Amino acid sequence: MNKVLRPSIAPGGSLLNYYRQIYTKAPQMLEVPVDLQDRPVEVIILSLDGPAVVQPNAEVPELGWSKDFFAATAGQWAGAPLVREQIEDWETHP
Repeated sequence: MNKVLRPSIAPGGSLLNYYRQIYTKAPQMLEVPVDLQDRPVEVIILSLDGPAVVQPNAEVPELGWSKDFFAATAGQWAGAPLVREQIEDWETHP
């Protein structure tokens, strides 16, 4: 396990300290450093081996749309009919 306190500059120019801890085998419970206890913190857990974990029902195809996005949204517009006006003056480029 490597545990390193690193200084960094936060937006607005204030000094921000963060801990980076790498485990070769992750424990069931993580210990929070004493100087960060009882303070707002952000915890990010990132697997360093193997493929990313995909949560059930959260499949995202190649283009970024959720699995049933189009089936769930097609034909759902409830406002006035959408009309696309004809373009009369086309822009030309040399």
